[in-house]
Amino acid sequence: MLVLDDVSYAIADWSIDGFRAIGHRGGHFARARLVIVYKGNPTGFNAKTVIRRADAENQEIAEEFVSMSALARQEIARVYREMLAVFQASEGVKDEVDAQAISRALRLQGLE
Repeated sequence: MLVLDDVSYAIADWSIDGFRAIGHRGGHFARARLVIVYKGNPTGFNAKTVIRRADAENQEIAEEFVSMSALARQEIARVYREMLAVFQASEGVKDEVDAQAISRALRLQGLE
């Protein structure tokens, strides 16, 4: 779930860099809260975002995280990495993503 200025939207997809939400009806947002249910527990991240794409016809919006606390950055990176590993295991991905390469990339961005 995504909450933009106290209005909830469904998340189409998300990453450590941003999200895409559906049901958007226009407007500019001052604050965003991304809530991800992982292992049965909701984990929330507050962030400042910038709109990268808005599609009024399909009621979709894509935003990039531009400011987030260091703790939230670390937590979203951890959840993303764990969910990616679960997905790869469940799909039998043959070309596994190198876990060390992911960790190095996250460290370079200050996310781990």
